[in-house]
Amino acid sequence: MSSKCYMVVKMKNNSLLTKERIIIFLIGIIVLAGGMVYRFSSEIDFFSASDKMDTLAKYQKRSLKLAALEDRNIFLTSHVERISAFLISAGSGELAGAKIQEMLRDMAAQEKISLNSIKSLKPDEKTYNYLSIIPVKLTFKAKIRQLEELLFRIETSSKMLDVSELRTIKPSGKETEELNIIMVVQGFLAKQG
Repeated sequence: MSSKCYMVVKMKNNSLLTKERIIIFLIGIIVLAGGMVYRFSSEIDFFSASDKMDTLAKYQKRSLKLAALEDRNIFLTSHVERISAFLISAGSGELAGAKIQEMLRDMAAQEKISLNSIKSLKPDEKTYNYLSIIPVKLTFKAKIRQLEELLFRIETSSKMLDVSELRTIKPSGKETEELNIIMVVQGFLAKQG
């Protein structure tokens, strides 16, 4: 009786091993079939050589665009560096206002103009994304020729300055060549950060 039990167990183990071998064999066939499909994919439409060439051409176009963008970046960087030489170099709007005032005092002194008042106004941070406008208001008396020379010095300054407002008032009742002048001169400062 014990030999019969042993035979049943032995037969069951042999059939299990056969099922495992069949499963492994089927998986191997599937892997081989997949490899053959991939190997001979140039003859199958969904893996055609023209699709591969199209993909390659697309990547080549992207690489050319990247090279063009890098060249443009180099050009713009050098352009920004040249322009930044014309901006007021100061850490803050207050310091930039003081530098502009000093420049305007020197220009006025060269034209023998005495300034009645000079003061920095509130900087404009909203007009430009990367620049702050630093306005400085001047009041003084000058002859027309002196005013012309002062305007020429401002416009040809080594830093970018702009006359945004100019009012001239002739004194009433006096025979004089001097005019009362109110002028606003703007300088430009690169925003920090």
